[in-house]
Amino acid sequence: MTADADLLAKLPAAARDAFARALAAASDAERSAYTAKAWDAVGIPAGEPGFPVHALPSDFDDVQRAALEYAAHHGLGAYPYACPAAPATLRAWLGLEPGVLETEHVGGEPLWRALQIAREVAKQAAILDALPCDVALRALDALYTTGFGYRINTSLLLPHGQLRVLRDLRDEGRAWALARADAMADVPSYGSALRAFVFLALVRAKVPIEPRWDWMYPSLPGAPKDLLFECARAIPEERRAAVVGPHLRSIPWAVEMVAELPTAPMARALLAAEEPSSPRWVHFVEQLRALGATHPAIAAEVDAAVAAAPRPIELRVTRVVRPEKASELTPLEREQLRIGARGMDEQDVDADARLADDGSETSVRGTLEIRTLADAGGTAVYDTLMYAADCGVIFRAGTTEEIGWRVQGGIVLAERNDALRNALQIAVDAKARATPRGPKTRKAPKATRRRTS
Repeated sequence: MTADADLLAKLPAAARDAFARALAAASDAERSAYTAKAWDAVGIPAGEPGFPVHALPSDFDDVQRAALEYAAHHGLGAYPYACPAAPATLRAWLGLEPGVLETEHVGGEPLWRALQIAREVAKQAAILDALPCDVALRALDALYTTGFGYRINTSLLLPHGQLRVLRDLRDEGRAWALARADAMADVPSYGSALRAFVFLALVRAKVPIEPRWDWMYPSLPGAPKDLLFECARAIPEERRAAVVGPHLRSIPWAVEMVAELPTAPMARALLAAEEPSSPRWVHFVEQLRALGATHPAIAAEVDAAVAAAPRPIELRVTRVVRPEKASELTPLEREQLRIGARGMDEQDVDADARLADDGSETSVRGTLEIRTLADAGGTAVYDTLMYAADCGVIFRAGTTEEIGWRVQGGIVLAERNDALRNALQIAVDAKARATPRGPKTRKAPKATRRRTS
């Protein structure tokens, strides 16, 4: 490692001045801007944006390398240039602190560059698959941490699910995993997927999973099913439900996991992951009841959960209309549409514009559906107007008082009421035929008749 004085002596005055300003900068943005000026002063070439292919350190002359080494010593980086922008990666790239990405070679290229050249996740996975499992683990470690500055798209390596290390790893990763497991707290957020490989390496090496590692259970977006199940099985039964339970809501195979690990605590954790009496909770109750036929403890757990759940609110759809013209609306419905649709696009336009057949962005023609909802006694309690696929508004029946909204398909209430929200969600999602307007002796509007066959 060359001393700062020797490095600065190789640089032109413009580069030295820019570095001095970078080190005195008050913000990261200002620091990067001055570092870029220093690199420009010695002719560091611009690089590709996004996921680039960097040049090799040997492609730079002594003056350029001096500038890059000085920046690396002082935690300075700039983007996009034909070299890593992150200081830690820059130090490894320069050979000051090399790791497996720099020392392992594939097809005559350093591993980092071979992965950059491959670009596609499937090709990158093939490169990692050709490495011994212990080397692949160390490479993944670097990609998720110090090697992040190579800007290799690691986000799909775990969801890819076909990495050989996930299938073939045995106990080769024991030493690495034990060392890494207790250092994981220092891994930056972008390296969160690394915990999946650490946890798996501990499991495959038959290391008993200690409570301090429970947080690393790899419930991550795209995590393969086999990985989640294998890691869940490795957690001692007395802690398993507490560890896995908070993740069951996001695991697509939650019911299957309970079926494979059929204990009352796991069933309880699954039901606790959802709001009582919600559609998804009811679905899980049905699934667990079937499982309870052969597991009495689970059946008892389900019965207890159902008994403790608040009684659901009953709402009945008593009327459904799908108007296509403003003339089909009552004066109240015209006003409800004007008020409600403002929440969709912040445009205050009347019902005629909302149902205009002109292809305008404000029009909801062809998507508007109005429902009247009644309580268990048959009294109308809510008017719902749904439009634009997943938007809508809910009024107290016969008024323009907004009590809730449909946002991206879900129901949001002005005042929290979980039972009412569930009931409204079921009512607006239920399939229902349109009902003709007016007395039975009177023909329904043509557009409505077309929907009541």
